[in-house]
Amino acid sequence: MKKILRRLIISIICIVSATISVSAIYSSTLTAQPPAWGGSIDVMSTYVTKTTNSASISFYGVKENNALNPSGKIINSNGESRSDWVTISQGQTFTNQSNGGAINFNYYSRIKTNLLEPNSNVIQYQYNPY
Repeated sequence: MKKILRRLIISIICIVSATISVSAIYSSTLTAQPPAWGGSIDVMSTYVTKTTNSASISFYGVKENNALNPSGKIINSNGESRSDWVTISQGQTFTNQSNGGAINFNYYSRIKTNLLEPNSNVIQYQYNPY
């Protein structure tokens, strides 16, 4: 009986762990074209729900043609910032520890070009508020 109970507890722990790790996923690939010279744009078409107590926020650059890397941050539905800026660079993931969002709330993204970037190029990216 003890072996059965022990296996049941281990199985439940494994299922819960797998559920938590699967729920901490990136957004779908989003596209934005912020204005040049440090201009920003809010992308409210897709949100990701924060699922953990982590202070991490990550952005992955899918396609980014600017000479100087743009940045992204998470915002709430009122457009209020919930993290610091994170670099977006094609083929790379950048993370910082400034996520001030609350668990089970939805977060959107704000994208901006570098202050010295004279071009307004299309940026494709994914983000994860954990």
